[in-house]
Amino acid sequence: MKVEAAAIAKYLAGLGIKSRRTQLVVEQAGGKKVPINCEYVLGTNLHLAIMTHRDEILKMCPTMDSHKSFDNLKGIQESCQLVMGLISLGAMNRVIPMRVQYPDPNDPAAKKPKTVEILPLEHMQVSPTGFYIF
Repeated sequence: MKVEAAAIAKYLAGLGIKSRRTQLVVEQAGGKKVPINCEYVLGTNLHLAIMTHRDEILKMCPTMDSHKSFDNLKGIQESCQLVMGLISLGAMNRVIPMRVQYPDPNDPAAKKPKTVEILPLEHMQVSPTGFYIF
């Protein structure tokens, strides 16, 4: 399933989904946090691309599709389930605005964050909105 997830993520990344440039803060081995350049996509654009190209995506995941929870990717909930599967298999991640820089998630500046961090897996929740990286 990891191979299928990687193929789907590569396919989605190649679709030219509108992305925004930002810096991702990662922790190095010594505990030092370093920003690296990356691009994120908005959840609305990601889910629209998934539902638009659902036939191609379903052909790439015969094992994942066997769970029958995707229901042919007809709705946003099925798309969210696919993205959560990709995240849990390590093919992509959800990122959030850097909590130190944007303590209030409703702050208008947090809608286009200059720095982001990967959301810990135990707090991971896929929604129709949000920021995602491949």
